[in-house]
Amino acid sequence: MTACTSPVAQSSGGSPLKPGNEQRLSATPFQPLPTNSPTATPEAQGLWIDPAVPEALIADLTLPENMIIADSPEHAASRLEPSSDANAPIHWIYVLAAPFATIQDNVSLADLQAFWRGENVQPFGGAPMALSAATQHAFETQWGPADSDNLRVANDSTELAEIRDSEKAWALLPLEQLDPQWKVISIDGQNPLVRGLDAGAYPLAVSFTLTGLYSDEASQHPLTNRDETKLTVLVMTGVTALVRTTAAMMDAKGVDYPASSILDWLQNADLTHTSNEVSFTPDCPKAHFTDTSLQMCSQPDYINLLKDAGIDIIELSGNHLNDYGREPLTYTLDLYHKVGMRYFAGGSTLEEARQPLLVEDHGNRLAFIGCNPAGPDNDWATDSQPGAAPCDDYEWMKAKIRQLRSEGYLPIVTLQYFEAYRPNALDWEQRDFRALADAGAVIVSGSQAHYPMGLEFRDGGLIHYGLGNLFFDQMRYTLPNGEITDWTAREFVDRHIFYDGHYISTQLLTARLEDYSRPRPMTDEERAEMLGVIFSASGW
Repeated sequence: MTACTSPVAQSSGGSPLKPGNEQRLSATPFQPLPTNSPTATPEAQGLWIDPAVPEALIADLTLPENMIIADSPEHAASRLEPSSDANAPIHWIYVLAAPFATIQDNVSLADLQAFWRGENVQPFGGAPMALSAATQHAFETQWGPADSDNLRVANDSTELAEIRDSEKAWALLPLEQLDPQWKVISIDGQNPLVRGLDAGAYPLAVSFTLTGLYSDEASQHPLTNRDETKLTVLVMTGVTALVRTTAAMMDAKGVDYPASSILDWLQNADLTHTSNEVSFTPDCPKAHFTDTSLQMCSQPDYINLLKDAGIDIIELSGNHLNDYGREPLTYTLDLYHKVGMRYFAGGSTLEEARQPLLVEDHGNRLAFIGCNPAGPDNDWATDSQPGAAPCDDYEWMKAKIRQLRSEGYLPIVTLQYFEAYRPNALDWEQRDFRALADAGAVIVSGSQAHYPMGLEFRDGGLIHYGLGNLFFDQMRYTLPNGEITDWTAREFVDRHIFYDGHYISTQLLTARLEDYSRPRPMTDEERAEMLGVIFSASGW
């Protein structure tokens, strides 16, 4: 900064099989046992699987030696099929998804069902809906026959993605088929990526049950593809600098004032990040509304804003950490320790600054690592002095990212990059960010940007070149050509979703800065304008 095993059968030993609780649901299609198995005995029992049963559920079935797959329900001792019973033991969550670069956030259930029936309703702007044959069967048990003219049936996730990319199709898919290039659309305001979902009231859910043999055992082991004990919600934000007019507003209206309009965004995450670019010191001069200085520090009590907002991960790549010398940063590191905030991308020495912050949350193993290529020189940590981690040629970081992936972590990389007041990333920016994604980072996020920038997907990961400010007083900025822009007051808050050891989705929250200090959620019109510009700058 400068300005998924299902409990549908019994083992030969007599104990009911239980669902595994460690492995992610497999998307591998189930290879059914032949009906006339050479190992089958006269006592062999048949299990019939309804065409509506999701592939991931089938793939995780473990059958006992005396059970084979039946080719029709009439010849089966057990049937796995959809159920209208709300208390059925298997509860499967589906999502309505759109291409990521979609501005629309919500669809009503009434419009979705009307579209399904082929009525003259276009909730997707004229786009078709892609889904698997199993998903079509599942929802036809609930909503009746679908109008095939509106649908594109795909064999697997690869075909779903191809239809999305070629026809801008939306999709109805089970949660385990979700990947980050899909945007999950809320249904009447309910979104399954949000913690606290009322799964019983969420409309895109299908229950399955086992009838016949082993049904009693199965009912004792509920099973779902959405388990909140495997869900991590990470919120990442941009620039925080509690200085100048922002600080003066905090003095006048209360320390917590800047977060007051977006508090739920920050507090309702499992992990919340910001890049706090400025050190605290008791010797910091009192803030004034007219202050425009680029030499920055913060009053120590301002840390209560970060603590009360639920921010628990601090990035220390900022280039104003040592504006008042290195002692304030030493004081700040001690302050973070005292309030229980974890930090990365900076530290008391170069060795500490380059260490990743390892976090395990709800079974998801995340590793935060960051650096600053822009300087200034006195901002960088040395062997014996505190500061930000210098990027140098990025080789140390790429090696660490590869190591972290080999150890089962999902690396999240941040950069205090060279500033730019435009939405599009240029060749040299793409080169450096992409290299880190290619090394294995699942998120590469630019923390330097006071101006929100574009995004791209790369090998299953997300690059966001710049989120803009969070708490900083840049209501406007004078560009080199003399024009004044207010895009410095437009902000991204990125909500990243991890499930069962995988990065599965990102939600883009958008805010507008007011009072030189307080971001508020954008109106629908403001959000549509901002996303339109950013998606265009992203080449979408």
